[in-house]
Order: sequence, then C-alpha cells, then structure tokens
Amino acid sequence: MINKKIVCNIGVILIVSLMIAIYLFRGAGSQRDRDSEILPIGSVMAALQGKTDNNQGFGLLGIQNINLSSYDETEVLNDVNNTGYEFEIYKSQIGLQGHILIMATKILKNGNVVVQLFKLINCFLFAFIIIAISREIYKRYGLNFSLSFFLVSLSSHWNVDFSRNLYWLEYTWFIPLLLGLCLINYNKKKVFIYPLFFISILIKCLCGYEFISVVMMGGIVFLIAEWFRDKVNRKEYTKDIIIVGLMSVFGFVTAYLIHAYACGNGDIANGLSFMKTNLWGRRMSLMSSVVNGSDTILLESINASVFSVLKMYMFAGLEGKIVSLFLFSAIICIIYQRKVLKRDNRFDVYLLAGMFLGAISWLVLAKPHSYIHTHINFVIWYMGFMQTCMYIVLNTLLEKKNIKLSIEKTE
Repeated sequence: MINKKIVCNIGVILIVSLMIAIYLFRGAGSQRDRDSEILPIGSVMAALQGKTDNNQGFGLLGIQNINLSSYDETEVLNDVNNTGYEFEIYKSQIGLQGHILIMATKILKNGNVVVQLFKLINCFLFAFIIIAISREIYKRYGLNFSLSFFLVSLSSHWNVDFSRNLYWLEYTWFIPLLLGLCLINYNKKKVFIYPLFFISILIKCLCGYEFISVVMMGGIVFLIAEWFRDKVNRKEYTKDIIIVGLMSVFGFVTAYLIHAYACGNGDIANGLSFMKTNLWGRRMSLMSSVVNGSDTILLESINASVFSVLKMYMFAGLEGKIVSLFLFSAIICIIYQRKVLKRDNRFDVYLLAGMFLGAISWLVLAKPHSYIHTHINFVIWYMGFMQTCMYIVLNTLLEKKNIKLSIEKTE
C-alpha cells in the first residue's frame, strides 16, 4: 500500500526544487566560467552539423575559431549553416555530459532547445540534491544545521553561478555527501546505498575530475565525525568508511581506465602514458614535473609553493578574507562551547576539520590548477565547509541565548 505521507513529502520536495530551479535558471547570479561551457555547446553545434562521428569516444568538442570572452550561445547555435566552425576534441575527460547532449540534439534537432532544457535540468537536480541533503541533516542533526546548509548553499554566488553550467554539472559534486548522510540515517538499507557511491563517483569522473578529492571526502566526512563521537558504534562506522572509500576509489579507477582506453585508441597502456604526459602535468602537483614548454602562467603555477596557494584561497582578496572569517569564527565558537557552555562538541570539531581538509585537498593535490583558476576554485569552500562554519556559529549563538533565557526564568 502506498504511504500517502511519503508521496506528499516527495511531492513537496519536487515542487520546491522546481521553484528554486526556475529562480536559478532565470538568471540568479552571473554565468560562471563560460570558457568551459563552450565545450558542451560545441558538442551540440557539432551534432547539428553532423560532425560527431569521429570524436574517438569523447563527448566534448571545443569550437576553435570563436571568441570565448564575447560569444553568444544563442547566436552560435542559430548559425547552423556556418561551415566555417572548426571543432577540437577535448581529451581531458570522457565528457559524458557531451555524449548526452549529442544524443538529445540528434533527437530534438534544435540546439537552443537542448541547451536551455539541460540548463533547467541542471538547476532542478542541484536544487533537489541540496534540499535532500538539508532534509537528511534535519533528521539527524536538527533544524539549525539543516537551515544553515540550505541557506548557504543557495545564497552563495559561487554555488548559484555554477548551477546552470552545462560543463560543471554542479549537482554531481554533492551526491556522495547525500549518500553518506543516508548511510547514517538508513542503517538497514546500507547494502543498497554502498554501490551508489561507486556509481556517483564514476559519473562525476566521466563528467570531469575537477574537485574529485573534495567530492570523495564529502562521502565519508559525516561518517568520520560520527566515528569520533559514537564509541559504541565505532566498529560499524569503520566498516562504512572502508567500504565507501573502496567504492569511491573503484569508481575513480573505472572512469580513469575508460578514459585511458579512449586516449589510447583502445590501448590502455598508451592511453595512460598520454594522460600523464599531456593532461595531468598542468593540473596535478604530483605530476607537474612532466610538463615542458614556455607557458609562463603554467610554469608559475608549477613552481608556486603549496603555502602560497593556500594563502591565495584563505587570506587574499575579499573572497579569501570571507573564508578566513568563517573559519576563525567557527573555531572561536567551538572554544566557547567547550570552555563556557561546557558542551561535548567533538562532532562539530571533527566535522569542521574534515570539511576543511577536504576543501584544501584539491588546493594541495591540484596546486597548478588552483593557482591558475582562482575565478573558479573558491567554490570548493562551499561544498560543505562554509555551511558547517555557519551551523557552528548559529548553533552557538542560539544555545547561548537559550541558556540566558533559562537563567532569567529561574531568577
């Protein structure tokens, strides 16, 4: 028998998600990173012109002869008969999103319809995932944390600006975080949840490796915090963390091997060699030594110290100062909770530490990428860290007020 309460809850979530999606779709914030979005738009354009048969298994196609700073996607997609467009295969990822857009374009035969439809879908899925996470947080940790996560996620211009982007698919960044909460809240359904980590990381990597360390950390960060707080169920949480970790790694490795197969035209070994030499040197700190050339910015990013990159993202400019303000405010509140309010706040401490380490993991592992892409990578702080800081501060203020009110009533 259908549970009417569950149906009603799902209906409300879908309606609210659609309302938020329309708000995001209609232009909340600015369009973030249009340079990258030309890749899926290029895939749509190539499909309209019948030029996707020789893409070697890759889904994203850049348009070479176009001004990235001033192009109008509607004008480009309306210019179907222009045979002067030259397309270049983008090999830094498989480009699953591009494959989907190509298929949709071949069916609908209208590039603008496909682009706008999938932008709306992106907004809807992002809103849905954020609402679902907020709901699961409410079940376990209460209204303060749930509200903090919801408001910060949907008010941050970083999250809002990325929500429509066809390249980034922002909703994929938050799915492991949602699954980690589901493991905690639905203990009897773990056997069904575990494989979803593999699928979510696989899909994320097939759509791009950016921020993958932050995304993977999101899947276990609540489990780690619970491990430190709950000594009784520590053995169970240990098992969860290990299984989730393995599933996530398997998802990454599977996507990586698929990528290598495509890069090597069927030869995985050659593909791996190509990826190390031509792709990862400019992105990952551990492989940056393989890069040769005279690109000044690239060489600067490789030679930059990890400390200098961390300084850029924590103290430099307005955005960096906002991050440090949130972090120091949360630390002060944690100390106040422990020393003045006498509260056992181990969960808050380890959750904040986990979120912080998850965020900076990308800054360290992908130092060159982070050094160059400061207009993009500040979003890592809004994948759970800033939400957690807001929760700790809000919770401390409200708890202090409640204690003060109870003292006044007693007097």
